[in-house]
Amino acid sequence: FITILSESPDLLRGIDSKKIAAQQKAAGSALHTYRQYVQSDKVAWTVVGAASKEWAKKIFPDHTDEEAVTLLWDQIFKVARADQADPVEAWKKHDASLNEKVKILNERHYHKLHYEAPGTDLTIELPEQHI
Repeated sequence: FITILSESPDLLRGIDSKKIAAQQKAAGSALHTYRQYVQSDKVAWTVVGAASKEWAKKIFPDHTDEEAVTLLWDQIFKVARADQADPVEAWKKHDASLNEKVKILNERHYHKLHYEAPGTDLTIELPEQHI
């Protein structure tokens, strides 16, 4: 499966939240088997992001529609490492770096995460055997 996502940040503005919740519940039920297959890797799947004018203008409001979309595509390619000379090798290096960080964090056996910033004081307890 290939899923192409293109955000439209204001799409649901003005829609009753109960209607949105009902749609999400119905979709969750209808797609239950599909999601089980995807989450258990029984089917090959990928999700790709595609620039939309609405999304681009949220990020680059001071640019024309066309410029904003171009700038957003540039950022998508950068995040996806498609702007690298060898994107596959760039992903391998990134994956190795992430796995090294996972190893370090797992070795520390954290029991909770505490986030502090202006206006934020959030503690998240991690479940037993989360590692």
